[in-house]
Amino acid sequence: MIFQKGNRGRTGNGFLFAAALTALFLVSCSDNKLPAPPKAHPELLLEIYEAAANGNHKLALVKIERLRAIEKTSVFLSELEAVERNNAVMKHVNGLVEKGEFQAALKYLEAQEIQNGRHEDTTEAVEQLARLVKIGAFLEKAGKAKSSDQLSGALAGLRDATKNIMISQKIQNFIERKESEVKTMQMTENDRMQFGMIADIGMLLEQGRGGTAAAVTALLALENGENPALPKILSAMARTPDSRK
Repeated sequence: MIFQKGNRGRTGNGFLFAAALTALFLVSCSDNKLPAPPKAHPELLLEIYEAAANGNHKLALVKIERLRAIEKTSVFLSELEAVERNNAVMKHVNGLVEKGEFQAALKYLEAQEIQNGRHEDTTEAVEQLARLVKIGAFLEKAGKAKSSDQLSGALAGLRDATKNIMISQKIQNFIERKESEVKTMQMTENDRMQFGMIADIGMLLEQGRGGTAAAVTALLALENGENPALPKILSAMARTPDSRK
């Protein structure tokens, strides 16, 4: 099996990273691990090898079963069947990965391991697919984040999931752009919060709740002591007789 560790991910808002992720998960079938063939039944063996060489691993398995019915005790055929079964599994997994269906590929591979047992090829593939799914989920969250906290959390998860691996420039650009958006979102959220506090202070003063208004004003000053509305608020509070209530 050959894993080319490189690119990653998928996000929402129409921003699809399936191609970048797929490039990380390119596997080849393990035909080079086929054991040496026996000398009996050369024609059927040739058909098996031709099917395997053409990537038709399901057909190879059918022909292996036919030969095993003749050679019931052949260790070679048992090993060959295991190799071709694994090749068939990995071909199906690759097909799902190429379509960006990483979660489906992972579930299929995990089910195959339960059914047929773990293999050195499938073990690494499961680990790689699990990481692909995690990266894709964080990319999705980052793309759909509505607040700076949501976006910061998604980016933190994404940085952790992509740690010690090479990612595509496309995804790297996406991360950098979203990191700059965090600061913009934080500024917008802070401005909105201060605007809300100013509105609350005005409402409290109108209701004659000067003491509560003073407390909110103190919070506003702590948040931004240079807010241009503060002098006007303090002036209005000084003119309010019940500002201590």
